[in-house]
Amino acid sequence: MKDLIRLVLLMIFSGVTLANETRVWTSLTGHTFEGDLLELLGEDVRLENASGVSVSVKFTDLSVGDRYHVIRHVTAPDDILIKTWRTRSGHEVLAHLRDVNDAGVLLEWESGKRRLPLEVFEDGDQAVLSLWRQTRDEKLRIREGQIIAEMLKLPILSVQPGGRFETFKLPIPDDLHALLPEGYEDKREINAGLRVPETFDPRKVHPVFLPLVTGSGQGRHIQRGPHYARLLGDEDWVVIAAGWDDPADDRKNAPTYVAFMTLMRYLETYWPGFSRWPIATGGFSGGAKWAGAMAMMLNADGFTISGVYMGGCNEAFAVRYKEHLKTRTADCDHIAMFMSNGRSDNIANENHATSMMEDLRQARFRHLRLELYDGGHREHAPHFPLALAWFLEINPLPESSGEAAEKKPTPALFEDPSQKQWIRRLRSDSRF
Repeated sequence: MKDLIRLVLLMIFSGVTLANETRVWTSLTGHTFEGDLLELLGEDVRLENASGVSVSVKFTDLSVGDRYHVIRHVTAPDDILIKTWRTRSGHEVLAHLRDVNDAGVLLEWESGKRRLPLEVFEDGDQAVLSLWRQTRDEKLRIREGQIIAEMLKLPILSVQPGGRFETFKLPIPDDLHALLPEGYEDKREINAGLRVPETFDPRKVHPVFLPLVTGSGQGRHIQRGPHYARLLGDEDWVVIAAGWDDPADDRKNAPTYVAFMTLMRYLETYWPGFSRWPIATGGFSGGAKWAGAMAMMLNADGFTISGVYMGGCNEAFAVRYKEHLKTRTADCDHIAMFMSNGRSDNIANENHATSMMEDLRQARFRHLRLELYDGGHREHAPHFPLALAWFLEINPLPESSGEAAEKKPTPALFEDPSQKQWIRRLRSDSRF
């Protein structure tokens, strides 16, 4: 049966049974033109009259009868289907099939358009309609896959959705390098890392997680990427990281900011809109403190910060940096703060967390959550995906980068960073 249907579709699509004759062509607006059909080029139909005058008319601006004539005489795209449709009640109509979806079948004929339930058509036409939809959807999936695959072929890196956390080197732009303190003259590259989920489509908005470290024994920012990527599993989160070869450089304001901005410029160049995706920062122990600081710096720079995950933390650096940057409460009170502390932790226990909660509350942060676990100073893995899911409850994803831009202006990624007010304020801090 399917082979027979495909043969019918092929006959309809190739349409070479009639000789091309001069006819009077009619547009939907009632205009006429007497002439011969030359070709169908994309969406345009080229016609020529006896005097050699040619005109181009959009295919869908012609009457349905004329469209039917076109596809019987030239090779037309195989998603154009015009035929006489029959219903179970015996009605017939020559119509252009415009769409088939769960809402029904959309047909266009001379007097207008109408959506009809699939069930009203006779069995043969139902089979044709179902195959047309199946073929159309499969082509769309293939086309979408090809588009995404091309967008994932970045210079330096070819991204594999659902793959492992990949690391690579990026050159530092000169204007960002100028922010670095003395001693960085010969350091011209940063380490970057990226992992995207299986469902990744760079044209859509995905939440982003940025891990941070600080303090002895925690290594570098880039080294925590694989750890958090594993904890996220199949969750629809992008994990990014940026930093330096020397762990000491990853514990300073300016180098950490420069590394992050170098990576963001790179991704924004090839995935426009990436910089407007919501970012959550996070880490454990000293990394949790640094996550609060980085969240406030990025928030001041125009990025959308959805939350801060603080595991085993005993001080809210977000409060300190909010004050230092003179950030208005209205500009940051949307940021969700999640604390995860062990009951027997002698470095960051329940009392420390309670004190942090009070400091954050006094600083006018509205979304605060504390979760405790049995144990000492070690990260409690189940709290990490719990925190990220909560961030999306508090700050739901926008439908598109355009909607994200409406909520908050695009970060000034490519402007001279030395002129940004918040950076000038932090220059008084010995760490910047």
